[in-house]
Parts: sequence; C-alpha cells; structure tokens
Amino acid sequence: MHPLFLTVGILAAFRSISVGGKCIGVMITASHNDEPDNGVKIVDADGGMLVHEWETLAEKWVNLPIDERVAQIESHLQTVTSSNPGIKPVVMVGMDTRPHSPILLDFVTTGVAAIMNGTSSNLGEVITPLLHFSVMAFNKGLVDASEPFSRENVVNYYYRTQFEGFQKLLNTKGSTHQTADSRSLILDTAYGVGSQTVGEFLSFVSNSRNTVHPWAIELRNRAREGVVNHECGAEHAQKLQLPPCNFTAEKDGNRLLCSFDGDGDRIVFHFYAASGKWVLLDGDRIACLVSSFIHKSLVEASLADQVNMGIVQTAYANGSSSAFLRSFGVPVVLAKTGVKYLHHKAQSLDVGVYFEANGHGTVLFSDHFRNVLAAAVASDNGDSAVKSLALRRLDAIASLINPTVGDALSDMLCTLAILEVEGMDAANWNAVFTELPSKQVKVAVKDKSQLRCTEDETRLVEPHALQEAIDRIVQAVDSSHGRCFVRPSGTEDVVRIYAEALAEGSVDRIVDEVRQAILAHCS
Repeated sequence: MHPLFLTVGILAAFRSISVGGKCIGVMITASHNDEPDNGVKIVDADGGMLVHEWETLAEKWVNLPIDERVAQIESHLQTVTSSNPGIKPVVMVGMDTRPHSPILLDFVTTGVAAIMNGTSSNLGEVITPLLHFSVMAFNKGLVDASEPFSRENVVNYYYRTQFEGFQKLLNTKGSTHQTADSRSLILDTAYGVGSQTVGEFLSFVSNSRNTVHPWAIELRNRAREGVVNHECGAEHAQKLQLPPCNFTAEKDGNRLLCSFDGDGDRIVFHFYAASGKWVLLDGDRIACLVSSFIHKSLVEASLADQVNMGIVQTAYANGSSSAFLRSFGVPVVLAKTGVKYLHHKAQSLDVGVYFEANGHGTVLFSDHFRNVLAAAVASDNGDSAVKSLALRRLDAIASLINPTVGDALSDMLCTLAILEVEGMDAANWNAVFTELPSKQVKVAVKDKSQLRCTEDETRLVEPHALQEAIDRIVQAVDSSHGRCFVRPSGTEDVVRIYAEALAEGSVDRIVDEVRQAILAHCS
C-alpha cells in the first residue's frame, strides 16, 4: 500500500506544476469506511474534485505494476522539467485519526519532495472539507501563503468564515419566530476527526470577542474513544436506520442529535420523538430544509426570476421529498448516482443544491448569482423590510456554505441557523413531509453488463423487455405512488433494486416480483 501513497504524492506534485505551481490537496482518509481501511483523496486547485483527465491518469498509474509505474513517472518528469522550468510544486496535506494515517501521509510528502523538491504544507488532523476549503482559499490569496507555512492562519480562516456566516444568518431571525428555551445539540463524531475540528472551532468561537448564539454543542463518540465509524456515524445511522452507539431515548430525549462520518464530509440529524421512537432526518430532509429556505428568500428578495435555482437528486431520493420541493416551485434535476455527478449537475445552476440521502452535499452559488445579489444589496433602499431581510439571508447563507464540497460542519451550522431563524424544532422539521416506504435490495446475476440505464438511472434502455415488466409490476401494485428502478452495481456482480410505494406491503411485493423478473431476463 505504501507505494500507492508515494505515487499519489508524486502525482499531486505533477498536477501542481501543470497549473503553474498552485496548491493541490491530498487527504489521507478512508472516510465512512471501517477503521482498518486505507484511502486517499486528491483535491484540485479550485478546492474541488480532481478534473477528469487527471483522475483517469491517477487510476492508470496506481493500477500499473511498479516497474511500469516508475517508467511512466520518469517519462512524465522529463516532460514536466523541460516544459515547466523553475516551477516548484506545492501540496497541502491532511489526515484523519486512523492510527495508520501518519505513516501514509509521510509517504505522500516523500513523493511530493521527490518532484523538483516540492513543498508539503501539513494541516495535520482535519476534516476533509476543511482541506478542500483551504486549498481554494490558499490559491485565491485569501490566506497568507508566505513561508514558513502557518497551519493556524489557514484553519482559523476556515473557522472565521464559518462563524461569521453562521452569526450573519442567525442575526436575520425575525421577532415573530419564538423558539424553545433549550437549544442544544449532541454531535456524534463517529470516533473520527470531526471531534478534533469541531473542538477547535468551538475554542475559536469561545475566544472570539463576538457573542455566539447559545446553541450548546456536546461532542460524543470522540476520536480515539472507540473504533472509527464502528456502530456510529452518519453512514451507520442512514444505511442501517439505527441510532449511533451511546445514544438512548432516556438520556437524549428532547435534544436535537446529529452524526458526522469518519472524515466529516457527511451529516445526518436525528432525534427521539415523545413516544421514544428514534427518527432519522437524512440528506433528503436537509436538502428540503435548505432548498425551501433559499427559494423563499429568492422570492421575497425579488430575485427568483433573475437566477436559475434547482435541487439535484439521484433516483434514490424519496419521492415525497421531490414532491415537496416541486410544490414550492423548486425545480428537481436528476443525476446519476455518485457525488461527482451531483456536483457537476449543480454547477450548471446559479443556485444548485445537492444532498445524497447519506448527508453528503452542499449548495453551489454561481458568479452570476453573486453578482446579481451584490447589485440587489447595493441598490436596496430599505423600502421593503421583507426584501431587505431576504437579501441579508441570501448573503449570509452564501458566505456560510462551503462552496467546494460537502462539509458536515458547514452544513450543521447552516441547518441550525435555519431552524433557529424559522422557529422550528426537530419535530416540526420532520413533519414537513412523510416519506414513502422504500426498500433497497441487490440480486446476484451472471452478467450485469446486460443492463444499460438512462443517464439518470431511472429506467433501463436494455433489456427493453425487463423495463416493460417493471412498468407492469408497478402499475399493478401501486399505480399512484409506486416507483421502482434497477441498475447494475458499479462494484459488485449484482443488480440493485430500489422500490417505493404508499404501503410497506406494496413495496415488498414490487421488490419480490421485480427480483423474479430480473432473474428471468438475466439468467
């Protein structure tokens, strides 16, 4: 495994040189996966995901035998040194709290140094989105890039941005919205690096001269108190539909709860209802809360006709969430499963909201939106209190949201501020819409390549007869609310089935009959 991380350092250095010596990021993390797993993420110069061309090169290099990989690197080095003389690579690195992460990070920095004596700027243990944000800020000159590198300057700029955006949004709360006296949150950090970053953020806030709204945040399942992601975290809560360990109705009733994943780029909320039942508020719920708030603000600010807003979902989004958003006039755009496809679709909008059900998501604001907003703010004469307030809210949320990637801390603060501004609690939020019962299963097949889907994966192109069979089954079982699609897995020799309907029994029947249809057509 170590040669792979050495290669990643080398590749990041080459990428830095290719963009004129701008900073590239490398994060050592296996994200939401088990603690023994290894993983690495490369951050491009804009703070976003690596561009497709370089992603393809990375996949090619890491899968080559060592001798062929070395030959490719040596050839690339000769090309780079002749066409980019004097450019020194800069790579910003970070890691999660897995016990093996430090040694893997050392191999990355060794790889960086091997290419024209490249420089590695080490953020240490941070959530992945903080690294994404910091690469963007570094390259835009928003933080001091002079040597020696100052970790404190970089992370404090991130914390300051989050805190100020949070405060700006909270300050738009109207007097008519009253909230409960108890505003406390318990945060499950999945025994991961989230506890480190949130702890630093809370320390930064407490040392600030500004006052912060009394949202009391208690950290639970901190780093090194247990095994990363074991029986806790956003992935555990969303996939297994179970509360994280160390949470109970008796202890945590009447409290808002939330969970990060192991590297802090996913978040879900949850709570115990008065009955003691545990209730999940997943990425679909977050998307609906944020989207409806932004859309209402656009309408009240008289900007809805000047910008193109939409929410990007996958076919796995619950149909009730899509119906709720459409009822507000928010366009719903479907994308292929995978955050990179959601992000790409969101980039085509002026205000693009996307969240996967697992809580990985963000809001993207285009330059056009920012220009329109700035012009509206500059020309606002205060004649309409509603319009002025809406403009302030849009300005606040645009400064709070991490624009580079899904960010659990940023999304948490945004959600808390919206709940406060709107005078909502967890029960109010959950009551916004009722999810349709749904089910996901997988079916082993001999040849999954027989199946080809439309771009948004909602229907099969081939076999046509199988799609016709699925249509007949859904129509017969629940013609008004029923929905089902199938898609070949990208990682296993299986076909995945998703179904939803008005009643759980109907969902089970659709899944069973579609499973039989798959076996009949793909045997």
